[in-house]
Amino acid sequence: MNTEANISRADFLKKIPFMLFRKIKPHWEESAAPQQSMGALIARVDISRCLAWGQMECQLCYLACPLRDKAIEMREHKPFIIAAGCDGCGMCVDACKTINNTPALDRVPSSGLERGK
Repeated sequence: MNTEANISRADFLKKIPFMLFRKIKPHWEESAAPQQSMGALIARVDISRCLAWGQMECQLCYLACPLRDKAIEMREHKPFIIAAGCDGCGMCVDACKTINNTPALDRVPSSGLERGK
């Protein structure tokens, strides 16, 4: 029996996130590579599908955004993407998918889109 492998529960819980990240990081970077070749991505709202634009109460995309008020704002209870502030993380897209059969948000290449408005 290997006694060197015995560590306390507290030490294990401190180390496990870093150990897991080291294991998945190469796969994560590999899966992100095709998106990086497309150029920078930003979120886009399809107002014909958005619940908030359809006179319903919804703020999930706004609440999910880690760059809230920089990348997405709520104006008159409707989401507006600020292209210059959006880093394309997709958190808003995932949040939208939880309540919409056909999500109102997607990520598109930022090239060709007007930025800064």
